Amino acid sequence: MGAPVAWVLNLDADFELASPGPWEPPAALAELLGKISKHAERLLEHGDLLVTEGVHVPAGTMGRAWCPTPNAITLLEAAGAIPEEAPAVSVLREVNDRAFSAAMGQTLPGAAFVVDLAGVRKVLRRRRVPWLLKRAFGAAGRGQRRVGPGPLTASDVAWVEASLRQGGLQIEPRVEIDCEFVVHGLLRRDGSVEIHEPLVQECDEGGAWVACRPAVEGEISASEAAHLDQSAFLVAGALRKAAYFGPFGVDAYRWVQGSGEVALNPRSEVNARYTMGWGLFLGRVDS
Repeated sequence: MGAPVAWVLNLDADFELASPGPWEPPAALAELLGKISKHAERLLEHGDLLVTEGVHVPAGTMGRAWCPTPNAITLLEAAGAIPEEAPAVSVLREVNDRAFSAAMGQTLPGAAFVVDLAGVRKVLRRRRVPWLLKRAFGAAGRGQRRVGPGPLTASDVAWVEASLRQGGLQIEPRVEIDCEFVVHGLLRRDGSVEIHEPLVQECDEGGAWVACRPAVEGEISASEAAHLDQSAFLVAGALRKAAYFGPFGVDAYRWVQGSGEVALNPRSEVNARYTMGWGLFLGRVDS
């Protein structure tokens, strides 16, 4: 075990990155994130320190954040910690925006990333099915809206227009999910990458994380494992090109097609930061 690390678990990082100005989480979001923060604390080793407002740590303690946003760095420095090297905030914004994943190519039939209301309506007219709209930034199931089939309602339009001010919307057909996965990676400063075995991930109906665990034998086919691995290396390459380094996670899922056959969506989300499942690899989450 190395020297103690001072941690800031800023689970609201995605929302801070989306904010054009100073960020203060609303009460409802703070309460939601507070409920899952105990799981994130499993990232801490014995002796590590959790930094919150007003907490001070021994001078010179290395500081680390869930995601090294400006608020997190400020909190670490105020506590007396020395933040570890991190990508520029402009890089964090770029790689955590859903536009970044979309630029690598859509992985679900019918999905698209759009930047204006006309584009949204054009995509929705292609198929009369239920849709899921995802804002450019979001976490814990927030920043999503279910619409259709059919035209947008007035309240849908208001939500879409507010969302587009973040830069764009990811639009996906709503599908029946059979099983969810996550692959974690670590992209080092020198460009080398470490990719872990995929985990099975459980989320609630709203898309918020519930649990992660290792897959049991036969739960992920060899073909699926290979596609998930390939997807994670593709993400690592794109992150490297964008000048990002640090931990990342790639969400994926197996879904049921209209024929009843299953298919794999190997990249439904990219999270360029720590994730809940990271504790499994650090030996601090019960499987």
